[in-house]
Amino acid sequence: GSEKGEFDRPSSVAVDNHGDIYVCDRQNNRVQLFNKDGKYIQSFHGNASLSKSGQTYILANAVTLRLRAMGDVEKTQLLDVPMTVRVDDDFRLFVTDFGNHRIQVYKKDAIELSQDQIAPEMRNPILFTT
Repeated sequence: GSEKGEFDRPSSVAVDNHGDIYVCDRQNNRVQLFNKDGKYIQSFHGNASLSKSGQTYILANAVTLRLRAMGDVEKTQLLDVPMTVRVDDDFRLFVTDFGNHRIQVYKKDAIELSQDQIAPEMRNPILFTT
C-alpha cells in the first residue's frame, strides 16, 4: 500500500539506539519511521518533503547534513528507489538512493529527556489567545 504505515516492496530495516525503526519503502520512494512499539511516526522522501501546497518544509526528526534553500523541491532532491537503510552509533541515517546513484546521509535530531522532565498528560487541554 501507499498510505502511512503501509509498504510497497519494503527492502531494508534499521533500528537505532533509541529503538526507533526505519524501513525503506522502495516502490513508494520513501523511508518510514516507527517507534519501538511499531507505531507509525512519519515518513520522508529525501532532503525535504512536499507540503500540500507543493512547498518544501524541513522535517523535525530527520535532518539533512547539508543545507538546501527553501522552495519547490526538484525531483533530484527526492529519493528514487531507496534500497538500504542503516543507522550508526552517532544517529546518522544512511540511505542508498538507487535511482539517483547516491547515498543520502541524515542526522537524527533528538534530545533525550528524563522521566522528571516530561510533563504529565493533560486531561482537558485549553488554549487561550489574546
